Amino acid sequence: EGEISSISRFSLIALPILLVLSVTGGYLIAKKMLRPIQEISEAASHIEKGGDLKKRIEIGNGKDELHQLANSFNEMFKRLDESFETERRSTSDASHELRTPMAVIMAQCEFILEKDRSPEEYKKALTVINRQSKRMTVLINDMLDYTRMEMKADSYERQPLDLSQLVRSVCDDMALIRDKGIILSYDAGDSIQYCANRYLLTRMLGNLISNAYKYGKENGHILVLLERKNDEILLHVEDDGIGISSEDLPHIFDRFYRADNSRSGKGTGLGLSMVKQIASFHGADIEVESTPGKGSRFTIRFAFTEEKDSR
Repeated sequence: EGEISSISRFSLIALPILLVLSVTGGYLIAKKMLRPIQEISEAASHIEKGGDLKKRIEIGNGKDELHQLANSFNEMFKRLDESFETERRSTSDASHELRTPMAVIMAQCEFILEKDRSPEEYKKALTVINRQSKRMTVLINDMLDYTRMEMKADSYERQPLDLSQLVRSVCDDMALIRDKGIILSYDAGDSIQYCANRYLLTRMLGNLISNAYKYGKENGHILVLLERKNDEILLHVEDDGIGISSEDLPHIFDRFYRADNSRSGKGTGLGLSMVKQIASFHGADIEVESTPGKGSRFTIRFAFTEEKDSR
């Protein structure tokens, strides 16, 4: 009877303690398990109120469903942040670049509307307006292509192409330009195959050749060379123009970057940036060698494998 009494007294004391410990332990475990959900909710609320897409859900390492959900949200926030940042940069850059031609057009309109002008003055003003309008059109088209490459690169399909035929076609067309008496010649090799997007490669080569024309010298030369060496396909575009200074060389692929005054005012500042994007899309590297006063040589290195060629 004494033992039963002792057990009863112990139970009366232990059971409440165990109950408190169980409830407390259950609460702590539930709180820990629900913490990721709370973090997700707080992060979403923070973004909804302040628009801060850089906010991330910090719940430590783990492989359970809640950690996977948190990682998915973080990845979504990251992609949204990158998309909005790209949109902000594009809007800012476009506004800056469009400001000059718009100012010129407005000034010319005000000039011809101030009072009656001579036919020659009207013609001169309209010529300026027409030139600036064309510049704006080219800039807008380049911006649209550039943004599409940044945000929707997967919308461009790749397929097996005869690069030799593509290079010959582009060069035959652009050789007709003959700007400043510059002669374009090429060697496209013999049926070099690669898996790529035809439109993008045509745009890339066209931009490089246009760049060579813009900064080429009078009666100069442009050479385009396509060759396969070991496990690489090399595309070279070489000119004997004004060249690029060592100070400007690291920045020529930056968006809207223009070098010294001898190169400013020519083009939209997106041509070489687009070239780099297209090369990256195809997994290619781009190299530049240039000597001021002697010319420049751009080289695109495509890594060649049978797998790529047969896709």
